[in-house]
Amino acid sequence: MLVLGINGGFGGGHQDTAAVLIQNGKIISAVEEERLNRVKHAQGQIPYLAIIEVLELAKLEANEIDLVCFHGATWGKRIEEDLRQYFRCHFNIAPKFKLFHHHLCHAAAVFYTSPFKSSLVLTVDNSGDGDSTHIYKGDKKTGLTLLRKFERPQSLGLFYSLITQYCGFSKDWDEYKVMAMAALGKPVVDLDFLLTESKKGYQINENYLVGISKKTPSPTRQKMLFNSKFSERLGFEKAYPGNPLKAHYNLASSAQLLLEKILVNLIEKNLKQINEHNICLAGGVALNCVANAKICSLNSVKGFFTNSASSDAGVALGAAILGSLDFENESINGYTPFAGREYSNDEIKSIFHSLKIKATYIEQPELFVANKLKKNETVAVFKNKAEFGPRALGNRTIYANPFKENIQQELNLTIKNREGFRPFGIIIRKKDLDNYFVGAENESPFMNMVYMVKSDKKERLKEVMHQDGTCRVQTVENGDLLLSDDLPILINTSFNSRNEPMVYSPIDAIKTFYGTGLNYLVLENWVISKE
Repeated sequence: MLVLGINGGFGGGHQDTAAVLIQNGKIISAVEEERLNRVKHAQGQIPYLAIIEVLELAKLEANEIDLVCFHGATWGKRIEEDLRQYFRCHFNIAPKFKLFHHHLCHAAAVFYTSPFKSSLVLTVDNSGDGDSTHIYKGDKKTGLTLLRKFERPQSLGLFYSLITQYCGFSKDWDEYKVMAMAALGKPVVDLDFLLTESKKGYQINENYLVGISKKTPSPTRQKMLFNSKFSERLGFEKAYPGNPLKAHYNLASSAQLLLEKILVNLIEKNLKQINEHNICLAGGVALNCVANAKICSLNSVKGFFTNSASSDAGVALGAAILGSLDFENESINGYTPFAGREYSNDEIKSIFHSLKIKATYIEQPELFVANKLKKNETVAVFKNKAEFGPRALGNRTIYANPFKENIQQELNLTIKNREGFRPFGIIIRKKDLDNYFVGAENESPFMNMVYMVKSDKKERLKEVMHQDGTCRVQTVENGDLLLSDDLPILINTSFNSRNEPMVYSPIDAIKTFYGTGLNYLVLENWVISKE
């Protein structure tokens, strides 16, 4: 049976749209719409190009789809009719449809791709299907049992988005910037008037929000989530874009600490309630790698998992999984984030020829990249299948030497074209973790965790270490040829420039290469250089 999972919608409030194909329990292709239409987050769309792409990658036709799965279980019958008309118009097919709850899709995406037979499953985001947080007991035999839910606007995602706006950034877009700012501030702002712990888990004081209800659409990015009472209570004004003050750094730090406190409270209470020690986390808040590390450090947590697509792209994955389980009772056979398109050397050569670009073929691209990195060059790498999810994991990546003086500023200002305070994640072999980090017991293959840098390594890692002494990490197997005893750590940042999606095709890579300060681009076995 061929199951297509999609997310998105016909209104502006939906983002990170994607398409996922599952056949006989195996994820055979997964692509985000933004990688194809080149509009970051691809808001308010049904993933038209992504549907075409996942079918092409699977070498299948639209009329072979047995079932289309979608979130929006609470949207009423109209959405199913809209989807039916959409597929008739664009694909000339009339497949069966199955709608699932947004948060159930998040939960399925993370739990059924996890290594756990049973787990507490927590989904936390701004909102979806009217809810903002779901807590499940997950069992691979009996499924996902909902224990508790929080309706919008009782939302930790909304809380963090509000802070994001107040710090001068855009909600549903720049929350990770607030996480970076938090390390540069002090948690001295009392936010208990807005968000507090409660017997249920947490409580947001809606008196400081604009009118947001479960049934009304989410405010657009142009509208503020807070009202004038919030500014009066804080005692300082909202930051303007690009100009946060010390007070805003402190606000970010205070919000981050409060978010961690609330999450820890939720998790510890519910782990105890169901006598569980594993936790699966999904939704936009699961991209907060600092909070993830705090959760992992709990004595009550023995196993932690979040996959590469905690964003709403994971809703498409979860919908496809739920459809496969419901109609075939097929278990999911493994999970990999590398489920997009790959390009052959011949295809890349043809593109170079059409663009009149001179390129050099090399037999060992990994060794070429490693040698350039040792010489403090920065290299963009394009290889194998594209990643699914917001993090570059090595196949659409920019690598740099973390031991080069001022490399953080160099990357931010000349290549990424973004704020100078923004930190960078690193890639490291698992066997080297203990040499550089304290208590790094959990793997982080999807770069969703921070580790505390050892005291004697802080000077060496100063270019990638956050102000709080942590570093965001992707762990890889020992056999990665780019890493060696001479260069055991590399900066790994997504291959894109500011406000652009990660590159997907060779054309995207070439455009970004010539539009930034990069000197070298390696596409499979081909190299182009500006020298």
